[in-house]
Amino acid sequence: MNTCLSLVWLMVAVVNMQNLSFIEKLKMMKYDWPDTGLQWFLYGGGFFLAFVYTIWLYVLDTRERSLFWRFWLLFFRLSTLAIVLLIALNPYTQDRKAVFSPSRVILVVDTSLSMREPEKMLEKENAVGDKSVIPSRSSACVDLLEKSSLIEDLRKKHDVYIYTFDTKLKGPHRVFSTYDVRLQNETLVETKQSSDKEDVSKDKDTSKEQTIDWKELLRPQGTESALGEAVRELVGTVNDPTLAGVVVISDGGSNAGIDPSSAAVEAKEASPSVHIYTVGVGSTLFPKRLQITDVEAPSEVHVGKDPYDIKAYVQGVAMGKDPLMVELLMRPEADSNAPLIKISEQKIQLDKDNTPIEVVFNQIPKVAGKFEYVVRTYPLGKSNHSKMKPVERSKIVSIVKRNLSVLMIAGGPTRDYRFARNMLYRHPGIDIDVWLQTVDPSTVNTVSQESDDLLVKFPENFPLRPKANEIKDESAQPKQYDVILAFDVDWERIDKEGREKIKDWVDRKSGGIVFIAGDVYTPDLTAMKTVDGNNKFESILLLHPVVLSDEDIGFRLDEKAVTPSSLNFTQMGKSVGFLQLTDEPETSKEVWKEFEGIYRCYPTKGKKAGAQVYSYFSGPNADGEEGDPIFLASQYYGSGKAMYVGSGEIWRLRSIDDEFFDRFWTKVIREVGQGRQKQGNNLGMSLPEKNTYYLGESIQMRVQMMTPQLKPLILKSAKMKVITPDGREMAPVLTMIPDPQNKEKGQYISSFRANELGIYRVEVPVSGTDEVIKERFEVLMPTLETDDPRQNITLLTELSHTTSGKYFTMTDVKKELPTRLEGKSQETYIDEQPQTQWDRMFLMWLLLGLLGIEWLSRKLLKLA
Repeated sequence: MNTCLSLVWLMVAVVNMQNLSFIEKLKMMKYDWPDTGLQWFLYGGGFFLAFVYTIWLYVLDTRERSLFWRFWLLFFRLSTLAIVLLIALNPYTQDRKAVFSPSRVILVVDTSLSMREPEKMLEKENAVGDKSVIPSRSSACVDLLEKSSLIEDLRKKHDVYIYTFDTKLKGPHRVFSTYDVRLQNETLVETKQSSDKEDVSKDKDTSKEQTIDWKELLRPQGTESALGEAVRELVGTVNDPTLAGVVVISDGGSNAGIDPSSAAVEAKEASPSVHIYTVGVGSTLFPKRLQITDVEAPSEVHVGKDPYDIKAYVQGVAMGKDPLMVELLMRPEADSNAPLIKISEQKIQLDKDNTPIEVVFNQIPKVAGKFEYVVRTYPLGKSNHSKMKPVERSKIVSIVKRNLSVLMIAGGPTRDYRFARNMLYRHPGIDIDVWLQTVDPSTVNTVSQESDDLLVKFPENFPLRPKANEIKDESAQPKQYDVILAFDVDWERIDKEGREKIKDWVDRKSGGIVFIAGDVYTPDLTAMKTVDGNNKFESILLLHPVVLSDEDIGFRLDEKAVTPSSLNFTQMGKSVGFLQLTDEPETSKEVWKEFEGIYRCYPTKGKKAGAQVYSYFSGPNADGEEGDPIFLASQYYGSGKAMYVGSGEIWRLRSIDDEFFDRFWTKVIREVGQGRQKQGNNLGMSLPEKNTYYLGESIQMRVQMMTPQLKPLILKSAKMKVITPDGREMAPVLTMIPDPQNKEKGQYISSFRANELGIYRVEVPVSGTDEVIKERFEVLMPTLETDDPRQNITLLTELSHTTSGKYFTMTDVKKELPTRLEGKSQETYIDEQPQTQWDRMFLMWLLLGLLGIEWLSRKLLKLA
């Protein structure tokens, strides 16, 4: 049945503090009236006949009584029928709320690294390049939101939400509630009625006393500017009829995600449409700039081997025709306070803007050691350019005497094994011993395998090489193994003692091992059990950074893989140095994009705690138990490092260039073997995941510490001193904590944010000794954010124009934006749960009273 309003009993006003919406509460009495004509006829006719019959019966029954008694008895009986009729109409009350939703404005601020650039460009400064006295774009945004009245003016009509964006949208960081009188006048009412909801109100900032660290909130840190993605996400998540507009404060840079023009079209076509107002930050002039975009040098060379080159790429903008001096300087890496010694210099001239010039310095490795090479450039001449500060980039080169020793074990002669074996055998700085498990010991002399030593079994005195006694102490050939390459190894051919030796060698002697999964023997790692039900190869599985699937993969071998799939690299995989197949990170990314990919990948259940995943396989046969199988991952195990490759198909890189295949395996071997190279007789060593970071990223530091008895040094914490690029010591001194995954291994971890460009130097004293662990990290500016730092007025104007918004300058926005944004507050009505009224106790007593009085009266009148 339909409901109908009968009576308005009460109107009250309260403020809902959780939603900050003004509410009018109306309490109404309603009845269930008949809906159709037939219902009216049946219900109405029935009650009408009941009333008529009652009147006729009572008139007939009391005809001998006086008129008073006739009306007396009839009144009580008709009153009873009236109450029954009222109950039949089902009276109930229902609260209807009129909810007031305030208008909203979204302020989204760019926090990409381009916001470090100066907010405006002075003519003289443009020539000199001194930006120290000119506020950055980020600082200008801080002043706009913190010191101007913009937010306060917007709060007169709107709630103000603060978001930021760079690589992705973040927020809301803070919500400033409106000063709308329809809310503010009712706060006392809500305080009395809902004092138990005080915690809910903390989500919104209704007090100016709560301060915000605007400088930290708007600190530039993003390596990309995904402006289009930010607008699209806002349109999809915050749009509703109360949204007055989205205000984007940015320099207009957009180098990631979708095109902002596409996002603008989506905002226009949204229901309701979203108006975007843009505020341009930064100069439209191209700043004069000099930089060294990259320095290329081998990470390791050998004394007495071929000469090597140190290449620097110098690039500038608007530098004129003045010549530049490029110097090469050097000092021992261990002594950062030692003076730099100039060893070479060249004069160059930049021909075109943003076009790097290669400067090559030829070097001959004469003395063993670890050296820091610094390339420095600065303008010559008498122009204003000569006042620019010199620009520097550095590179660490290790000049070593001994080679790197690799033990290669293969369950069969796979393509990856053959190509890698041949390449490593030709490498002048690597010694390689080979054990191909399919070779019959009785015919080993007839087998040709390019190696320094062809083995027929696992070395009995591992990690000593079988020919260790034949190697002279002063020889460049090492006596112990540094790295094991395990190509789908038949681990049953290595006894339990040998497998334990491998685990202890990685754990305690900083050995490096690379597992290359295959279809033949890798399944046995999880399938084969001991008599007591434990895994037979537990010591080898502990070294794996991934959890191998224990499902029967036999059916997968029957599946025909006809299409290769490219590798899906993680953010870590895109940034680590050993996966850079070219000298330039950007060109390396292009190589991996060009790589057609692989056909199969061994299934995994996921990564182990503390492991780093570099890439996944996402092909048609990649239905792993927990998402896509892991293709490439690593973990530190004790003082050593283990790496996992999910398929023996790296040889397919040769389809692009043989050099890429060679670089991959050479860099992987050096990556896992770095622990052995650093170890020596030291009680501590650093185990960094990478040494190059971008501005704004978190630098991760890991160290391994040992006691003089070469046992893990167990401490509650360790101190870490960080020296910033400008030579200051970061305060307070940072604390390193035990690695949760390697508490008993003497490993400690800590991190800090890279807020400055240049070289960070880290020093960690080994407790109880004079030894200090030292490491350096280089912090770079992403090229995406520096290629063109000018304000893109065209893009910002188009973005606002498409959505019927407007473009503002930093000066105009303070006055014009608050008047431009119209309030879009709305009222909506909500019916609450009905409460029945016919079942009240007083109605029962009233019915009993009416019937009782009537019965008593009839008794006295002798009518009952």
